[in-house]
Amino acid sequence: MQETTETPARPSPGIPESFVPCPRREVALLCGLALVLILAVNRQSLWIDEANTAASSSQGSLADWWRTLNEIGGSDLQMPGYMLYMWGWVKVAGNSEWALRAAGLIWLVPGLVAMASGFSRPIRRAGVMLVAVSNAFVWYYAGEARPYAMQLGASCLIFAALHRLGRDELSRRQQSLWLSGFLFGLVILCGSSLLGVIWSIGAVAAAFILIPRRRLLDLWKIGWLRLAETGLLLLALGIYYLWTLSVGARASGVAQTDWKTVVFVFYEQLGLAGLGPGRLELRQAGLETLHPYVLALTAYFLLLTIVAISGVRQALSLWPGKRVCAIALAVALPGLMLLGVGFATHFRVLGRHFTPLMPIWFGLLALGLAALWGRAGWMGKAAVASYMILSLCSCLSIRLAVRHERDDYRDAAQYAKLALRQNQAVWWNGSTEGARYYEVPLDGDGKEKNSAVPIINPSAESIARLKKPGVIIVSKPDIFDSAGALADYLARNHYRAAAKFPAFTIWQE
Repeated sequence: MQETTETPARPSPGIPESFVPCPRREVALLCGLALVLILAVNRQSLWIDEANTAASSSQGSLADWWRTLNEIGGSDLQMPGYMLYMWGWVKVAGNSEWALRAAGLIWLVPGLVAMASGFSRPIRRAGVMLVAVSNAFVWYYAGEARPYAMQLGASCLIFAALHRLGRDELSRRQQSLWLSGFLFGLVILCGSSLLGVIWSIGAVAAAFILIPRRRLLDLWKIGWLRLAETGLLLLALGIYYLWTLSVGARASGVAQTDWKTVVFVFYEQLGLAGLGPGRLELRQAGLETLHPYVLALTAYFLLLTIVAISGVRQALSLWPGKRVCAIALAVALPGLMLLGVGFATHFRVLGRHFTPLMPIWFGLLALGLAALWGRAGWMGKAAVASYMILSLCSCLSIRLAVRHERDDYRDAAQYAKLALRQNQAVWWNGSTEGARYYEVPLDGDGKEKNSAVPIINPSAESIARLKKPGVIIVSKPDIFDSAGALADYLARNHYRAAAKFPAFTIWQE
């Protein structure tokens, strides 16, 4: 049996013109967003997780890709859709830092355009665009070679589909189109990582709350085949994820979730991170690093609160209070599940793990900006302008400020290669994938000349068996020297810090 749709030649009388697709408008939004978000992509050094992405995606064949992915293990094995996409992307665009990071824009930009198109009023569409392109979280993860830009694009598409299917009078063709968008977004979200599956549960629950029962029946009639195919595909993904868990694939367990990490989720997602200290500084020194930035952070938080409250009021005027509460519960459940896992196990929940929540913030803040600009007089316009200025400052800080740079594997690798050319023995205490990406020759046995010895979470006994090095390159001891054996060796042998790069210290005799 074939699925059939009816395509009216003109919009039906009950459908506002603004809900009819407008190719010129969509193309303009697409081009504008792409131009702005391209600025977020940089050529800084790859950090640990990005080096893992590069290691698997740079393989010449799918067999080698799969072998490397299994060798890396961890959460990378639980990102099948993203990792497979990156393998194909590298064959077209190359594996430079910029190319690896730009891959996420292919998903992010169309997703944001779809979300903006889901709003009927031009001022609200503009609000979505302004909120998205001026959010420091978006700028940070649009410029990272990890699955978060893909997840954000898919989540925005899901949001738009639910919004349209739940509120608008749509033709049969439009219902079919938005159903396809919802299912496609769901598959991409689930395929991007195991965490995407958890958030997809909230999306499906929201669909049953938002979409009227009669329309659900109509969607089944016109899309039963697509629904069945999607169900089978998600079942296959579920079996795959169960297999990864059975072989021990897990996210890094270097820290646990506590109240500070919960606060950091909102701090990061709402765009404050660019106005505060860098991640590395915050990681090493804690909350004390916030003191020099208190004034800017407080001003931005107050403006953000004003916009958010206005947005919540608008949302309550659009939907009944009971439905808003039900949606909030459906969206909150995956987040509570993640936090529960984080508190119960050795796993630190961060803002990026809540990426699928971002469209909710975009929607609320866009409604708030539109209401303040249109109805609150000059004070509302002043609040909107101030909010936008600080948001853009946060984005530019994320992009340009030295304190927000990632782990500098490139300069550390250059230092290691220079030392090797000078016939010095070198120990490498950091990601081996990062070293290989920047072409540092490694020798696990320490027997090959002109090769660095990788030292990953060593014991005192294993260090004692190696030739004393002239240079030791150390990164993030909590990850790569968890027992403190290397730190003790450095102290006992009176090594001195010869140079520092972001997340690296170079020690010499």
